[in-house]
Amino acid sequence: MSRALTLKDVVALAPVVGSTISPDGRWAAIIVPRYDARTQSRPQVLYVADLDGDRAWRALGEVDATFHDPVFAEDGRLAVFRTHGEISDIAVFDPAEPARPAVDVVAMPPGAVSLAWTGAPARLSCIGFDGPRVRRVWLWDDLTARPRVVSPPKLRVGDHAFARQGDQLAFLHAPARVVGGSEPATTLYWTPSLGRKPVAVPLEESLLGHLAWSVDGRWLAGLGRPLDAPLTAPRLWLVDPRQGTARRLLADVEGWITGLDWSPDGTLSVALEQGVVGRVLSVPVQGPATLRGPDETMVSGVRHAKTRDRTLLVRQDLDEPQHLRMLDDGRDVRLTTFDDRLRDVRLVPASTERWSAPDGLDIEGLFLRPDGTPPPPLLVWLHGGPAEHLQRTFSAYFQLFAAQGWAVLAPNYRGSTGRSDAFLQALVGGLCEADVGDVLAGVEALGDRVDRRRVAFVGWSYGGALALTCATARPGTRAVVAGAPVADWLTVFGAASWPWLTRRYFPSEPWVDPAPYDRASPVRRLDRLTAPTLFLHGEDDDRVPVSHSRLMYRLLQARQVPTDLRLFPDQGHVFHAPWAVSEMLARTVTWLKTWLDPVT
Repeated sequence: MSRALTLKDVVALAPVVGSTISPDGRWAAIIVPRYDARTQSRPQVLYVADLDGDRAWRALGEVDATFHDPVFAEDGRLAVFRTHGEISDIAVFDPAEPARPAVDVVAMPPGAVSLAWTGAPARLSCIGFDGPRVRRVWLWDDLTARPRVVSPPKLRVGDHAFARQGDQLAFLHAPARVVGGSEPATTLYWTPSLGRKPVAVPLEESLLGHLAWSVDGRWLAGLGRPLDAPLTAPRLWLVDPRQGTARRLLADVEGWITGLDWSPDGTLSVALEQGVVGRVLSVPVQGPATLRGPDETMVSGVRHAKTRDRTLLVRQDLDEPQHLRMLDDGRDVRLTTFDDRLRDVRLVPASTERWSAPDGLDIEGLFLRPDGTPPPPLLVWLHGGPAEHLQRTFSAYFQLFAAQGWAVLAPNYRGSTGRSDAFLQALVGGLCEADVGDVLAGVEALGDRVDRRRVAFVGWSYGGALALTCATARPGTRAVVAGAPVADWLTVFGAASWPWLTRRYFPSEPWVDPAPYDRASPVRRLDRLTAPTLFLHGEDDDRVPVSHSRLMYRLLQARQVPTDLRLFPDQGHVFHAPWAVSEMLARTVTWLKTWLDPVT
């Protein structure tokens, strides 16, 4: 007998948050969170499976440690970052000897990121600090001895990659951002072997990272972006370092590239999100790209073995929990079953909705409608950013809301990623303006499938600001839940980590023309906000200060609008602690049951 999804199911969800495959295709490694109710934590557990054997997943290392970014060497060893208590280090395992303790890598540099192996003999490397604001490439010739620095002292490394053969190294010099200044250009450097002076490779754009060598070591791929154009989609670049040339691939394809990997036959597999779907494109060095995988679902995280036809990828949908699959010489094999506890859960079917905005712009979003004859109330979920987008990924949040009897609409309004650069840039100079029309048009387009007399808006960060604004633009809105909302855009200049955001979206300085800041700020529309409103905010939020929620809460109290404010200690802009996620969802459900559910 099936059952409804519960809060416990949401907190205990075990998605694959990282995966990789060994170069010979024998071993797979994944990172999966484990919910610990006693400590209210979710340590990320490292598992390996022998793909040539029984394919059973075996945990490596301490079960209460957190692991991330696993990477295999040519000889099968597995390196991974590990955090255990207050100690962070690098561990190296031999999957063929699971009972053997990990090798603890000596002298990890401060701020270590980006683990990578050289070719044969396999040596481990990473990026880490070498003095204030200086990041360099570190290499261990012996894991039990101190590493040596192999990049020049005056270059601040942002990403690096070793080819499978020899010591061919590519890395990016990424100058530090100057607050209030223009975006600094990155420079790609290449050296055919360690000890040689790196050569700068001229590029038309500034590379972001995701550097990856082809299997034969001739080509280097990476993602780039035009200088001083942060509101553009990542672009795929192919570099021939020996010739000092580079050209852009997929120039005519719209979408948001999230990852890439080289296959043994010399083609690139590119994970591309286009609107709400995720696809994998096979991109040859010469010739047109071809699509791999279903058209109306979510495929991502592609990883290739280097010496055989074996590929890992992640597949999921709005009503299909995420799982890892292996394409093995044409066969499609499911590898993970960590969320089998959801087998008896009654999941609500979902669809992609498309409609026209008031100005005729095409908008799309996700829609879930629970079974039942009477049109259900509608919860409109608004993503943050605004430069983000929602895909057909499994959402335990949406399924939880639908289990309460509410339909859920989640629009990718203008300003979202995943489409053209023009669509992404459409909110510059007009935050919380035209996108409000996109959202409200989506509500009306649902027609009699929902009860449009009972509508609530829920959002986080920019989505919280948009939820407040939509409620002021739609009389009769039943309820609002605003998480970490921006109340007044001018005060974002005072936030610890977000002053640059205002410079992306507002063409004028606030002391020259404050009108765009005022139009985008929910606090300026307070006289039109009559819907009961719940505010949720982390006390340690350094992006949108908690004062934004306090201000809105107190002003609504003064206007005698039903309101509540819940602050979460030790939580930042996004909640990670299981107790905080659980309470945030519980309070959201209680608030909406109080104000959205009643028919009259």
